[in-house]
Amino acid sequence: MPDALVLAIGNPLRRDDGAAAAAVDGLGDDRGVAVVVRHQLAPELADAVAAARRVAIVDAREGGAPGSIAWRELRADGAPPPALGHALAPEALLALAAALHGARPPAWLVTVAGADFTFGEGFSPPVERALPELRAQVAALLRVHGS
Repeated sequence: MPDALVLAIGNPLRRDDGAAAAAVDGLGDDRGVAVVVRHQLAPELADAVAAARRVAIVDAREGGAPGSIAWRELRADGAPPPALGHALAPEALLALAAALHGARPPAWLVTVAGADFTFGEGFSPPVERALPELRAQVAALLRVHGS
């Protein structure tokens, strides 16, 4: 069982949408931190969520000052049952892990506000500058809430 699971969500071919993967690159290590990079949250990730002691989902968002970082605790309780589809909201993924495995690991969503989601590679200047802080905040969140 991994001590922590980091799910980095986004498309690296949509500029700032790929920020999560860049920010968490190298966080996985032999201390029990597993990093999974995907374009979107999908039902098959419920098994990995259920097996982890804690979960951080990292993503880029639209809205807010570009480069600003926000995080919030996630809860499966009260989340609508997930419709079987290809993409899930974070709470729906947690609800699926709870429904399938009875697992409710503590989880957080950590986001960075993007400025450019057009086709292309690389990041807008505000997101590029925010990447080290995004990485540091995810690492600190996992460390502070470690078991």
